[in-house]
Amino acid sequence: MTTITVCNVCKTPGVSTRRYTVQRAGERARKLDLCETDAAPLEDVLTYADEADTGASAKKATAGRPRKRRVTTLEEIEQMKAKGGSA
Repeated sequence: MTTITVCNVCKTPGVSTRRYTVQRAGERARKLDLCETDAAPLEDVLTYADEADTGASAKKATAGRPRKRRVTTLEEIEQMKAKGGSA
């Protein structure tokens, strides 16, 4: 038996994925398999959280703040796909 895991967002076969477990406070956890492209907004959030935990973001603030990046939620990506837009 062969198992093929595809990205839960773009559903492209043959693209490597990574499993994420996401949970909002007070809600059940959801497991997502995401390709690198679709996982980028989540990775940005995780990187920011890691920097905040280590104090790295405070050190960067003295050198000038980087431009804020807009984080697109999975729901917004799905809505864009339904409308024929790109994520």
